[in-house]
Amino acid sequence: MMRIKAVLICSVAVGGAAVAYAGAAQNMIIINGAHDVDGRAGADSTRVALTLDALGSTDPVLCDMIGDQLGNFWWGGERGSLGRFGDSRPGVRAAKDSLAGTISDPAALNLLIASLDAENPCVRRVAGKMLGNSAIASDRMAHLLASSSPRIREAAAFAAGVDERPELRAALERGLGDDDANVATMMAWSLGQIEDPASVTPLTRVLRSKDQRLRLAAVWALGQIEDQRSTADVIPMLSDADEMVRAAAADALGGIEDRRATAALVAVLRDASVYVRLAAAEALGSIQDPAALDALAKAIDDDDLQVRRAAVQAVGNLDNITRAPESLVRALSSSDTELRTAAAHALGRIADPATTSALIGLLGDKNREIRLAAVEGLSEIAAPAVITGLMRALEDKDPEVRRAAADALGQFKEDK
Repeated sequence: MMRIKAVLICSVAVGGAAVAYAGAAQNMIIINGAHDVDGRAGADSTRVALTLDALGSTDPVLCDMIGDQLGNFWWGGERGSLGRFGDSRPGVRAAKDSLAGTISDPAALNLLIASLDAENPCVRRVAGKMLGNSAIASDRMAHLLASSSPRIREAAAFAAGVDERPELRAALERGLGDDDANVATMMAWSLGQIEDPASVTPLTRVLRSKDQRLRLAAVWALGQIEDQRSTADVIPMLSDADEMVRAAAADALGGIEDRRATAALVAVLRDASVYVRLAAAEALGSIQDPAALDALAKAIDDDDLQVRRAAVQAVGNLDNITRAPESLVRALSSSDTELRTAAAHALGRIADPATTSALIGLLGDKNREIRLAAVEGLSEIAAPAVITGLMRALEDKDPEVRRAAADALGQFKEDK
């Protein structure tokens, strides 16, 4: 990759990945660039050059990790640098914070644009992310989306998705037909970031693409947009040859929350892929269609623990359920605390009188959340045994459980 050397002579002297990154840290510069409306400084060309140069020289894993976190970290910290070591270098925090600010320095913008064509894919991605968080004009970004270089088009599409600019929607939709599948995939991802319902039709057209990543991106984007007009087009993707596409389709249908998808999602609860079964269970929990109860009850006995947890939570989320399946009660005896807790909460929401004894039995559980869920469930059941159970809960060691029991008993007296 062509290194970024022209900006600073004092850039990184590379003797290995650790040396490269440490060298950049030693050359940290306090930024005097433009500020965001809240007073935070955006990086100038010096900081941009040092950052991209260091990332291009370090271990690819470190580069990818930093690229993922860029812009996601908390600003600054405690006053007086509390929580940092006493020998920390001055200015490091301000320089780090500047990378998450809105970059407006013209020289920095030019450097980021030039880096969209870098050999190193991580450097291109970081440059795209920083450009997406910059003050670049939309017409200039649109020009980059139409570049003759596939690398630049892909990186520009990433930047547009980071910034979520609706005015770039039309240019991104045109990019779905790009000859380079990687570019088209990033265009689809960016449209998903923007979440404009106007993109539903162009995205559904590429669901039939031969390229797996493009199908995956289009399905994901439709799930982000959450428009029920796409339900009929997404349902067939549950039968895609690729398990990741099938799982993404289930996720998307869960986001769309259209009950017309219930039967199709129930069917893929038997899919060979655990990823697909898990996504289907979670989607049915989001759609909350009681017609899925029996299928989800069977999924509580799935071979995979994650699927069992999702199925239990989904059953608890279903609308107008008054009958608790036997598999949900059996889940209370699981050795997995998370599964047992989810089952207790689900039983509490369903409040089936037939599970009164099971809920009372939970009052002796070691887990506070489970005991609290049991009290909440019992408070919804009108049965003589409930009073005895709630009186027992008044002696619980946890004050919140005791408070919930007292509130429930008070409600019973008011109802009388």
